[in-house]
Amino acid sequence: MVDLFSYNAKNSSIDPLTRYAKKDQIAFLLSLPQECLVPYDELFTLVMKWRKYEKHWMDGDFTSLDPEFIDVETEELARPQPNSPLALNHLSPLIASRELFRLRKAFKMKFKQQALEGDPRKARMNLDDPNPDNLPGPLRVCALALNQIKGFKEHLPLVSVLCNKGLRARHWENLNKAAGFDITPNAGTSLRKVVQMDLGGLLKEFEVVSSGASREYNLELSLANMKSAWESARLSFAQNPDVGVQVLDGLEEVRELAEEHLITTHTIKNSPFVGPFVGHESLRFATGSTVLEVEHSYILVFSYQQNFVSDDVKMWEATLRMVHEALTVWMKVQTIWVELTPIFSTPDIPHQLPDENQLFKEVDQKWVSVMDKTVSSERLLDVVADEKTLKEVRSCLQNFAVIQKAVHTYLDSKRRVFPRLYFLSNEELTALLCETEAARLQDHIRKCFDGVHELLLDEQDAIYAVSSKEGETISLLKKLPASQARQSIEHWLLQFQEAMTNTLKMKTCAGVDKWTRRGGGGGGRDLESIVPPWPLQVTLTVRHVFWTAEVHQAICGGTQALRECLTRVEGEVHMIVAALRKTHLDSGRQSSRTPATSPPSSAASDSTPRTPPSSGRVGAGSRLAPSPSRHALSVLILSAVYARDVLKELIDRGVTDEEAFCWLAQLRYYMKEDEMEARMLHCPLPWGWEYVGAEGRLVVTPLTARAYHTLVTAYHAHLGGAPEGPAGTGKTETVKDLARSLAVNCLVFNCSDDLDFISMGKFFTGVAASGSWACFDEFNRLEVGVLSVAAQQILTVVRARREGRGTFSMEGGLPLGLNAQGFLAVTMNPKYRGRVALPDNLKLLLRPVSMMAADYQSIAEVSLLSCGFAHARALAARVVGVMAHCQTMLHPHHHYDFGMRAVKTVLAATSRLRTSLPEWSETEVVLRALREVNQPKLVADDYERFESILSDFFLELPPTPRPPADNLVSCLEKVCEERGLLATNEFLLKTLQLYETLRERHGVMVVGPPCGSKTTIIQTLSAALGMMEGDQPIHVEVLNPKTLTQAQLIGSLDPVNREWSDGLVAQVIRQAHARRTWLLFDGPTDASWVENLNTALDDSQKLCLPSGETVPVPEDMATIFEVLDLSQASPATVSRCGMVYVGGQTIGWAAILHSWLHHQAHGPWWGEYGTLLRELANWLIPPALEFVKTHCRYLLPVVEVSLVRSIFPLTATVVNEVLQDGSISQKDRPKVGPTWTTASFLFSVTWCIAGALTLPAKEAFNVFFRRLVMGYIRKHPTPSMIEQIGCPYPGDGSVFDVLFDAKQRSFWRPWTDVIKHTEIQETTKISSLLVPTVESARLSYLVDVCGRATNGILLVGEGQSGRKVVVRHHLKNLPTDASEYAILPVTPAATALSVKSVVLSCLAPRETGGWGAKGGRRLVVFIDDLHLASHDDYQARPIHELVREAMQRKSWYGVDSTTSVPLEDITWIGGASLHAGRASGGGGGGGDGGGEERAPDLLHPRCQAGFMAIAAHALSKDTITRVFTTQLNVFLRAGGFVPDVFTVIPGVISGTMGVLDHVQTALRPTPAKSHYTFSLATAARVVTSISFLKKESMETKRHFVRVWVHEVYREVCDRLMETAEVTAVYQLLIRTIKTSFRDKIHVIFDKICNEDGSVTEACLERVCWGVMGSLDTPAAERRYEELIDAAQLSQTIAAFVEEYNGQHQTKLNLVTFKYVVQHVSRICRILGRAGGHMMLVGVGGSGRRSLTHLAAHICGHRLVHPRIVARDGYSDLRRVLKDALITAGVEEKATVVLVGDEVLQHPSILHLLNTLILTGDVPNLLSPEDHSYLLERLRLYAEDRGVTETDLWHEQAQRVADLVHVVITAPPTPELRHIFASYPALTTHITVDYFKPWPREALVKVGEHYLEAVPLRRSIKDAVISAATATHQTARFDEADCAPDRV
Repeated sequence: MVDLFSYNAKNSSIDPLTRYAKKDQIAFLLSLPQECLVPYDELFTLVMKWRKYEKHWMDGDFTSLDPEFIDVETEELARPQPNSPLALNHLSPLIASRELFRLRKAFKMKFKQQALEGDPRKARMNLDDPNPDNLPGPLRVCALALNQIKGFKEHLPLVSVLCNKGLRARHWENLNKAAGFDITPNAGTSLRKVVQMDLGGLLKEFEVVSSGASREYNLELSLANMKSAWESARLSFAQNPDVGVQVLDGLEEVRELAEEHLITTHTIKNSPFVGPFVGHESLRFATGSTVLEVEHSYILVFSYQQNFVSDDVKMWEATLRMVHEALTVWMKVQTIWVELTPIFSTPDIPHQLPDENQLFKEVDQKWVSVMDKTVSSERLLDVVADEKTLKEVRSCLQNFAVIQKAVHTYLDSKRRVFPRLYFLSNEELTALLCETEAARLQDHIRKCFDGVHELLLDEQDAIYAVSSKEGETISLLKKLPASQARQSIEHWLLQFQEAMTNTLKMKTCAGVDKWTRRGGGGGGRDLESIVPPWPLQVTLTVRHVFWTAEVHQAICGGTQALRECLTRVEGEVHMIVAALRKTHLDSGRQSSRTPATSPPSSAASDSTPRTPPSSGRVGAGSRLAPSPSRHALSVLILSAVYARDVLKELIDRGVTDEEAFCWLAQLRYYMKEDEMEARMLHCPLPWGWEYVGAEGRLVVTPLTARAYHTLVTAYHAHLGGAPEGPAGTGKTETVKDLARSLAVNCLVFNCSDDLDFISMGKFFTGVAASGSWACFDEFNRLEVGVLSVAAQQILTVVRARREGRGTFSMEGGLPLGLNAQGFLAVTMNPKYRGRVALPDNLKLLLRPVSMMAADYQSIAEVSLLSCGFAHARALAARVVGVMAHCQTMLHPHHHYDFGMRAVKTVLAATSRLRTSLPEWSETEVVLRALREVNQPKLVADDYERFESILSDFFLELPPTPRPPADNLVSCLEKVCEERGLLATNEFLLKTLQLYETLRERHGVMVVGPPCGSKTTIIQTLSAALGMMEGDQPIHVEVLNPKTLTQAQLIGSLDPVNREWSDGLVAQVIRQAHARRTWLLFDGPTDASWVENLNTALDDSQKLCLPSGETVPVPEDMATIFEVLDLSQASPATVSRCGMVYVGGQTIGWAAILHSWLHHQAHGPWWGEYGTLLRELANWLIPPALEFVKTHCRYLLPVVEVSLVRSIFPLTATVVNEVLQDGSISQKDRPKVGPTWTTASFLFSVTWCIAGALTLPAKEAFNVFFRRLVMGYIRKHPTPSMIEQIGCPYPGDGSVFDVLFDAKQRSFWRPWTDVIKHTEIQETTKISSLLVPTVESARLSYLVDVCGRATNGILLVGEGQSGRKVVVRHHLKNLPTDASEYAILPVTPAATALSVKSVVLSCLAPRETGGWGAKGGRRLVVFIDDLHLASHDDYQARPIHELVREAMQRKSWYGVDSTTSVPLEDITWIGGASLHAGRASGGGGGGGDGGGEERAPDLLHPRCQAGFMAIAAHALSKDTITRVFTTQLNVFLRAGGFVPDVFTVIPGVISGTMGVLDHVQTALRPTPAKSHYTFSLATAARVVTSISFLKKESMETKRHFVRVWVHEVYREVCDRLMETAEVTAVYQLLIRTIKTSFRDKIHVIFDKICNEDGSVTEACLERVCWGVMGSLDTPAAERRYEELIDAAQLSQTIAAFVEEYNGQHQTKLNLVTFKYVVQHVSRICRILGRAGGHMMLVGVGGSGRRSLTHLAAHICGHRLVHPRIVARDGYSDLRRVLKDALITAGVEEKATVVLVGDEVLQHPSILHLLNTLILTGDVPNLLSPEDHSYLLERLRLYAEDRGVTETDLWHEQAQRVADLVHVVITAPPTPELRHIFASYPALTTHITVDYFKPWPREALVKVGEHYLEAVPLRRSIKDAVISAATATHQTARFDEADCAPDRV
């Protein structure tokens, strides 16, 4: 309740301000309702608080005033801003005035209402009376209070200056001097007394001192904050599992903080306000060769400073440097210590490295003492800033380097004992040595023993059995204690190998003995005798031994014996197949073949043996089932079928001799004295007794047999094997199968071009020393240099084996034992991209075998038979036939693969379906498998063809429904519902197809056009599987390979210390062992990177790193590729992956609307009008899409979904603008809401669907859309709920000519009305003036609203559209408090890395974890000329991928790190240009054709789909004329020219456009005239050049015409090569002068006419306007004026030459004839104006460089001519440009950068210059120190203007654009045309001057000059000159390339 009695007290205390309440008003107030009293209470409370603060401020202690509390933005004080009532605990004049304005407005409205209700007193009052006494009481109080506040505001500047916190005694001394008396405040000083001193006139002087004090205070505060941060910094520790102790954590973050503070300290040190810090009278800052002086007014502030802070800054900088160094060294030492500590804790180290062990103990003790001190210290600074500690840490680092070297030698000694360790990288071997847990040994064992997957341990950590990855368990004869591995790992591994060998040998011998006792073949025909309970490898070996013996016996017995043997084998096949068809058999993995349910120990323990955890979530050590598994039976079938086929061949060939080749060519086993011997042909083969697991065997075909023969003979000849052929022919598997057949360990490694010869040498050493086999896949991907060294390394081993030596020495190393069993094979795809030819010396060492086409029929038949199919042969024929017909009859697509790997996938699917669906017939199973494998990859056009092919081979074609997946479908529907997705049948079908494909392949490629929901399908399936499996969510890690470097993607190997750094792929795979992960590659797939994953995608499932390490891929991890097409992927990759094609029609626009409304459902507006929006969409979108698809053409291919996707957010943005507009009344919102929604939607549909149409198509769309909206199309009538909404389009114009405006009665506002109210700034610098046109206003609005609504907007320029000017003007007008922008011109030399670095430099981390523009602003990135982005070797565009990744994924990885950078609040504006007439058909692009045969795209389709495309059409001639006319009118008005000059403007514009039309039509570029590039920019430069005139140089309008003719000649004729071309322009100018100016040329050029009064073409050549002036006139004071006196001009230039020679060591020996005068004046014309750049085209020796030196000197500019050397990173050029940028920004002095002809051969430099010219900046040029220094200098000059840092950099860029001039010299080569097209700045911003060959007169004059002092007769001189001239003219074309570039 309001206390009414308090009003009397309040009234009595306010005198005279509020003494208006009388006693008779008390009753009135008491009679008012409670809510009516609130404004009165607020008013009195507000006034009382204001009076209280005013009293405190005016009469209180002056030194206690806080300017930050009092001094507010005064410009807002007079603006009423209604606010809700607020607590007035903290009152400022601004808040008070705002509240008073609000209350005054409330009382006015109240009194007006009372007057309307009949109150006579209020009706008689003038509520706007300026006299407060005549106002009612409340208004009188408001007026008086506002007047008092206004009066107080006049003192605010003085308070701000004199109450500055930074003012010190030294500053008050300066203030006293400026005032003339002592004004230093004391305890009795108040603001009222200061005001009475009348110091207002000295405010300017005070501001200088106070401003300097503020800067000094800020620097002191910054220094204090840094010290405070380090004072409070504490050390953090973390437990390290490797060493078991705490180590320092977060050192990298602390080091980055130290780097940041070092930069800040450097800024303080170099600050112009650092006077107190350095104590000098005058401050000088050196940057490059430039010395900068600080202005005198600031030096006054610093002239009396002390030195104590100087020492403080220097000491602090030294401290930070020490901290930074200490942290760097500390990180290295700690990392090495953590690595070495586990190694030196092994018991073997003291014996192997006694000296190093002792040294490590000493270093370890020292380091531990340092760490103890560190742990006990509370402050970080006490430790890292201590010199003694730093010295100790450095000493530790030096000693660790010695120890590390010894450790590497130690590791090599381990490898020498157990050579298989050569197959492990240093990191892997170190981890193995340091392994303390026995259970984790298996992770390392797998890499040495391919068949061992798990180690089975008992309670004493002894290994009693091993298990294969198939689940088979084999018990060891003797337990092997795992604890002994810690003592000597290499000897323990030898024991393990021996234990495995003995076990296999014993079991094999026992099996042979058992079968021998039973009579061979098991002694029976039952299943138990055929499949005994042995390990599968033993079973196969024993069977093969007896089969070999049986065949030998049968051959000797004749054909009948062979037939009997065949009958027995066939019976075995039928028996095993019958057993396999039984459904009760175990359908899971092969769990065991040895019933070892307990460890083979006599200990009577009832404890269960322990099994170490298995990686990849494979079931660990399950016990044996009593019946043999399906897998074992399948493998036995393969073996039996091989035996059967061999016998059939022997019978068919009638073999009766054991020496027959047909028999000798088979692999034969013989058991002799407990040793196994294998033979093929006449070659004895090694038997390794290696456990190879229970993996299956290959189907032996003739191709396989031929490969076996080649490899075996190569082994016998001590050579290597080289299978080569296309993908999927079994090259690698053949080598592996042969090794498994011989019980030999086989290493498979995928080669990449990153492998070096050292890594290859390690592999070869391991193969030769261990006796293992190795298969190097894709061997010819290695670099030629590596292959050459590899040839020598292989030759070393070959020679040792041939010579029978027991040792070998690799590359001069220590001798190493040679194991003759080793064998090397390489596989190659010779014709694939990225492959190299093997050197000849390497070819001699590798025996090649061609593997082209496999026997599909045999492989399919045997595989089906091994799966238990009774009709295997017939079904195999159908499978192979279907796949072959698909290959030939379906449309060709890059993602189609129906080769061997695809057939194998079908066969694998049949095996799985046969087991899971036993009730299905064999035909149904095969048919289901064919559909399940092939249908996902088919495009829509091939579905019917595929079914037709199936019907041809399966006449009955039974229905094969998809196996039930109700649980998954239910989860998919739940996920769709949660995420607002429309679960259409097609969407669910593709999701299920992806799921089924992932079941068959762990590598899957999702292929299809953009906007087909590929990403959503992957995300939905991962979420659904995570939901279905409960607590196992799937983490999807997304990588775009084209936006990452090779080091970021795969990793990098340090060539010096051989340290490996993991890339993202390796990191993700390692993490996948801990959590379920899918690795998604979202980007173009090509051989440059994807073939590094070959072994990760095939059955090997391991990632091979260039370091030699192999990283196993978890079983449940999927590798998915999301791509547009596979045009650049090699068949090797395509065949390894499953394919799912997602067409463009998977989802429609309805799904987009459904999802959008789902996310907007909680919003108040769309919750109410969502139904209306849906009705509008259903009514308008389908017919609009159909119309544009059938009747319109787009400027570029578009996708239907991408057109619709932007409609709804754009509609919401337009509506939100209306809702947030305070000038629009919201009271009628329920009434006009439907109209606003409808009009906004119409506007959005128009521009989203038709914005990128060609101009004729837009006209057609306008007619159609008007009729549609008006309900004139019967097929699409207006819905009933929309009929009453009135917002019809205006009658005139087009739907593209209006925008929605809620303020208009019709809700539509024409663009012409928008530009009518646009003010044009009066300026003489018309180059920066944007003349408002309908096109510019429309484009600027669309860029703004569409940019805010969508991820990005793409402006496609058609011809001369002016889109770049509009966008740049829009960016410059963005509010700097809410937005920041960056302009990135793209050229063919631009890289994704450079674009990423520029954008990231504009961002800063935020509290949300993301990165955005500083200050919470929005970053607008204008990435222009996207169409110029270059393709890489595989036709990908990395820049497009980078932009797409930012827009769609909203995340990048760092420039050179693997840290993810989430992006926030970034709007992308893309720019692209195309030639007129290049347009795409209607919905074009994105069909189901897979994008196979597309024309070259302007943008990559996936990148383009992320943008909303808007066409910027070529400007009409009327528009261009209006723009140029307005610009000249503005210039003439601002320049104060006489009115008579305005009359010639129309003639100037029409004449300019006429000349432009002529040269564009008649003078097109040719190879000889490649610099003939004329565009609208040429005309713009003519108009802009006129604006450099001053009215003092203009007498009459004829002067204006003369200067126009001169500028046309300079911009057009100066680049022409032939006289006839100039003559044509001359004739055109004569006609223009006659018709447009109604004048005659001899009258206009009366001062240069011939003697007869005529004006010829030669006369116009003498026309010259320039800035020469005279030698005594400063360059800054020279005017652009007409130079008539040619002789005087020549003398002036000669004087400048003499002056130049007097100031420079390198002299100019010039003869000032006409040729020189002309070109010097032309160059000076450009260099004398802001933003002038030139290209001087001519042959060497024409004087281009010398004349540029002279012109720069005349203009008073500094000229630099940098060297362009690529090998040093263009360091000289970058240094020169850095100096130029700093000089322009700080000194505001111009620099001319002269680059020579060689620049044309360096695209990166052309890109740099293009960026410099267009943006006024060179990204990544300035170091952090230079950046901070320049920023501080810029702040100095902008101190009194209060601009933001963003504004400072924009001003800096403008200064650089104006003051840094680029001059390029270039020869007239055909390449210029390409350069002009690729680097737009060279066309739009550069004036070309063609240097013609010297005329004879010039040569004669030069000769006379040089022979002037030679004592010869005149006749002889003339003869010499004539001869020299003739010789020069004859030979100049031959000598042009080698002539020096000087006159």
